[in-house]
Amino acid sequence: MVAVRTVDGATVNLLHLAGNSGPLVLFLHANGFHIKCYTPLAEHFAKHNYQCWGIEFRGQGSLPAPPGNLVDLYMSDLFAVVDSLSLRGPLPDCPLKPKLCL
Repeated sequence: MVAVRTVDGATVNLLHLAGNSGPLVLFLHANGFHIKCYTPLAEHFAKHNYQCWGIEFRGQGSLPAPPGNLVDLYMSDLFAVVDSLSLRGPLPDCPLKPKLCL
């Protein structure tokens, strides 16, 4: 698990789910779920040479829920994780059409 500091000074968790090489797949989960629920799917992707990570958002999994608009916080948390991974623009090895772009 990697702790990522958010813009407002909180911490979200980036969890390695499966795979150690290849293009990165970043799993996001719905409200009320824990990111580890996606481990079986991540293991499938890893068999096809993807490295799979998931974000544990505030108020989900082991992290406490802060007051306020969680949707805005989730977006801020997502961008903090993307910044920590140095992801920018289309991913060059992404097989998705159109290419994934943040």
